[in-house]
Amino acid sequence: MAKENLDKDNFPLDDEWISRLMEDKLSEAEAATFYANTDNDEMLADAVEGLHQYESIQHAKKQAHDVNRQLLDQLKSNTSKHSKQPLSMSTIVWGALLFIIVLALIGFYLVKMKGL
Repeated sequence: MAKENLDKDNFPLDDEWISRLMEDKLSEAEAATFYANTDNDEMLADAVEGLHQYESIQHAKKQAHDVNRQLLDQLKSNTSKHSKQPLSMSTIVWGALLFIIVLALIGFYLVKMKGL
């Protein structure tokens, strides 16, 4: 299945193919095509190097799941912190400036129209 889908520009990066890659069970043609492309793609070469530090694809998936869960927990805690923050200084300054302009306009109106 993976042999038929493997070509120079499109690797079938499904679980079965990655598992065979990690266990060094690729055919010679698959390995030659794959490693020829890793020479041109530094990101792919780094990914393969990282995969070889795991003993199985299940171990790699478990660690990826754990990292994703930690990131989601961290994002949830960050969003709750942002909602509880007081007004920033720039918001206070702009609000005060708007208040002063409104007071000046009201004062101008009272002086010109009412003659106070």
